[in-house]
Amino acid sequence: MRRLLWLCIPLLLAAAPQVPPVAARLGATLHLELPLPADATLAGVPDLGPFAARVPPQINNNTLILVLVPLRPGRFTLPALPLQGGQEHLTTEPVRIDVSAPEPPAAAHPLKALPTSTKTTVLISSWFSALAALAATLLFLVLWRRRRTRSSSIPLSPLDHLAVRFAASSDIDNPRWADFRSRLLRLRFAPLAADPADVEALTAEFEARQQEGS
Repeated sequence: MRRLLWLCIPLLLAAAPQVPPVAARLGATLHLELPLPADATLAGVPDLGPFAARVPPQINNNTLILVLVPLRPGRFTLPALPLQGGQEHLTTEPVRIDVSAPEPPAAAHPLKALPTSTKTTVLISSWFSALAALAATLLFLVLWRRRRTRSSSIPLSPLDHLAVRFAASSDIDNPRWADFRSRLLRLRFAPLAADPADVEALTAEFEARQQEGS
């Protein structure tokens, strides 16, 4: 009986459902909602690797809300985030994310030359008039929709721009960037707004190190 049980355990593990990865597109905003245990709080934010946080993490109704921007295409795993809940030290579940590159624009096909005649000239004139009327209608609909819909885009702060440039560096995993990474995280996720002078100093240090490494 025990042998039968040990033989069935690998089969049960293989049959366990796999959580599919989250689909994302390069450069597009990715919203993640991670369930948390009751009364759990976020203990800190580790290095997010190929992702940049658009806004600081937020907790609402035992749900951790992350707004991220993928920085390069590929399959990645968002690391587990440390949590605090009473005397226990918990973490969120890692999240697999598939980041796809934007599709290239379709090539435009050249227009074929038409024979020049009076009938052809009238046809082309009617065709362009119809296109102009359609373009005017579409422009009106777009302007009307923009007027009714409030844009939800959030402009990137100077620290966000610096984080994007830092994440796109080729030697981001070099140990010489460890101290710089920790100071950048402290400034970005500090309770109060960062001093512009500190941001300028950190940006100047990053550019100087980039020139030294090039």
